[in-house]
Amino acid sequence: NAEQTICIHCKVREVELYSKTVSN
Repeated sequence: NAEQTICIHCKVREVELYSKTVSN
């Protein structure tokens, strides 16, 4: 479960960075 949680956080961060890049 811990690994899955880290994976989810990593994906969320990627999406956030992607969203910032797109909005710019």
